[in-house]
Amino acid sequence: MHIEDVIKRLRIEFARIMAFEQGKSSDEIQGAMNPAKKDPKFVIAMDRRVRYWSDGLIIGSKMFIKEVASRFYDCRKVEKRRLQAAVNLDNQSSTIFSWRSLRI
Repeated sequence: MHIEDVIKRLRIEFARIMAFEQGKSSDEIQGAMNPAKKDPKFVIAMDRRVRYWSDGLIIGSKMFIKEVASRFYDCRKVEKRRLQAAVNLDNQSSTIFSWRSLRI
C-alpha cells in the first residue's frame, strides 16, 4: 500500500467520524464520506521537521488559533501575536497557521 492510499483512507475515516460525532444519519454519513474520496485541490507537504510546526502549540486557521489562544492568554497578547503560515508545494502561503512556543 502506498502513502497516498493511506492518506486517502484517513481522509475518508476522519470524515466518517466527524459526521458520526455530529449525530448525522447513516445516509448523511455516507454523503460526508464522498467528498473525502476525492483528492484535495490544495496540498501541504510536511516532509521534513520544521521547528515552528513541531513546536507549535496550536495549528489551524487564524480564527481557530485566536479562539483557542484567547482561552489561555490575554486577548491583547493574542491579537499582537504573529502567526507562522504554512507554505504549500508552489511556495505560496496557505491558510494554515501555527501559534508557536519555541523551545530554547
